[in-house]
Amino acid sequence: MHSSDTRCSHLRPHLQADLATIESPNEETFSEMYEQMCPAPPQLQKLVSANNNLQAQVHEAENRTAIARSSFENRLSQLGAAADDIDVEHEELAAENGALRAQVRLRRASLAGRRSVQHLF
Repeated sequence: MHSSDTRCSHLRPHLQADLATIESPNEETFSEMYEQMCPAPPQLQKLVSANNNLQAQVHEAENRTAIARSSFENRLSQLGAAADDIDVEHEELAAENGALRAQVRLRRASLAGRRSVQHLF
């Protein structure tokens, strides 16, 4: 046997004896204990009032959160649409820039060809 088992076996009779001496409270004792444990009506009213105030604050916070979330999602949607518009504009400008660069290269090639022809004469 372990030493903890030995200790438990020694404590068991004492605990059983203590348990045997504990009596269930009679109705009068039970009523007294119940009254001591229950808050007084003014205290109970304070608790109810505080609870109602806290519930109202939670409800108000939930409403503000819902409004803020809706506003955020709306703004996020607007920013997404704006980003898409910017991407389209960027692609259009890049294509236009490419076309202009091609025109410049052709123009330079054309000018270079004329100069080489002029040097021959």
